[in-house]
Amino acid sequence: MTCRSTYSILNELYVHPAYRYQGVGSQCIQYLSEVVTKPIYVLPGMGTRGFYAQLGFLPVPHDNVPQEMSNLSNALLILH
Repeated sequence: MTCRSTYSILNELYVHPAYRYQGVGSQCIQYLSEVVTKPIYVLPGMGTRGFYAQLGFLPVPHDNVPQEMSNLSNALLILH
């Protein structure tokens, strides 16, 4: 997690396979959304877009991302 003064970036969220589908990842995101600066940006890994969408993350237009993330694909998601 990278926290800036006006937003945060979730670099990676990994849940060990033995603990998947038990709400661990959702609880982590819920906690982060309570303690870090919003909005939270995430570049979802392969097959995780649906997970983030269920938690309220939305697609971000490429021209609305922070400068440090402008070189990333337009697959970024945001949680306000």
